[in-house]
Amino acid sequence: MGDHTPLDGFMAEADRWRSEHPWRCRWGRVWRRAGDVWRAVRLEPVWAWQRARRGYSERDLWSLDTYIAGVVGAGVQHLKEVKHSHPVEVTEQEWDDILDRIAGPLLAYAEGKFDPGLSFEDELVQYEAAREAMRLFAEHLGSMWD
Repeated sequence: MGDHTPLDGFMAEADRWRSEHPWRCRWGRVWRRAGDVWRAVRLEPVWAWQRARRGYSERDLWSLDTYIAGVVGAGVQHLKEVKHSHPVEVTEQEWDDILDRIAGPLLAYAEGKFDPGLSFEDELVQYEAAREAMRLFAEHLGSMWD
């Protein structure tokens, strides 16, 4: 048998079945996609209500790290665009740099978390950058105002 595993045999059998039944495979994909769309249409209002009521939804809990990174990153980015002032201990340019160092890595982490094209090393770099951005956010938490 050599280097073959039971999974290899299973995958070969699945490939053979798909090649012998192409229309059943296509209809199966269409049917599954229709079910996904129906679930999203049915549940999206529920998730929106949950977010409005408590700030997060059951769907957000599936990947709370990504949700928080996206919310904080987008909020800090928007704060930079609409701010009228900055903390007294830093200049306006320094404050903009701090906000960029927070928003950029968090948004990159939130958008790239489920990117299948990223290697493990790239994901690890994004993760560490997001952790550093959260540390910086925590350090300046009291200064996040407009």
